[in-house]
Amino acid sequence: MACSSCLKNGATMTHLSNLSMPRFRFFLPFVFFLTLAGCSGDDDAPMDASTFDTGPDTGSGEDASIEPMAGLRGRRTNPEQSPLPGETECVVAIAGEPAPSAGHLELCTPNTYPLIPPTGGDHYARWASFGSYTEPVPWSFLVHSMEHGGIVLAHRCSESECPEVHALFDTLMAEREDELCREGVRNRFVKVPAPDLGAPFAVVAWEFVYQATCVDEESIREFIDEHYAGGPEDLCAQGVDLSDEGWCP
Repeated sequence: MACSSCLKNGATMTHLSNLSMPRFRFFLPFVFFLTLAGCSGDDDAPMDASTFDTGPDTGSGEDASIEPMAGLRGRRTNPEQSPLPGETECVVAIAGEPAPSAGHLELCTPNTYPLIPPTGGDHYARWASFGSYTEPVPWSFLVHSMEHGGIVLAHRCSESECPEVHALFDTLMAEREDELCREGVRNRFVKVPAPDLGAPFAVVAWEFVYQATCVDEESIREFIDEHYAGGPEDLCAQGVDLSDEGWCP
């Protein structure tokens, strides 16, 4: 079965824990080294995060995001797109992990995640306002935005380094209108720089993440259409933007 079919279904994949780290370095935060091992099943079946193994706890130290986490399952394809500068091949990987918790913390309480980008977990009591940012936003604000059904469009590469990523992100934000939004909010996208990503960019939803070394617009749009407004709290209102005063100085 072709890879494109596997991208659209919830077929079980085989976890490859012994792949070369340099070649697949961007998987380190999520370590879902996958191979297409006999894709089967309903082509329209959505991927359900509850079916994913979370693997062993990797701890929560500052460097926990680069520690391997075994047991995650997902989908991996090699679209026929050109890799972004600095990458050797085009790889798209989609994986899911059930949120271990969803507790609210006081703003700027020290909080770390075992994987970057996180797809759930405890987070701050206020969420980051939907929109575009020029400086990084702490993940504990962004996770709350995702809990409300938001999509985080995170990029490690700058606009000069990957203009096609930024152009697509801007187009996606301009196109969608969300009827549930109020208080001057157009939709539930957050575009934000994230220097701690292992991949050039990531599209992150509650319990799901898309990472890639190339821009495959079709699969990005499919991921967003499947997971937009998919958080446990389906609401859209203005959050907080602490960019001027500092998020957690």
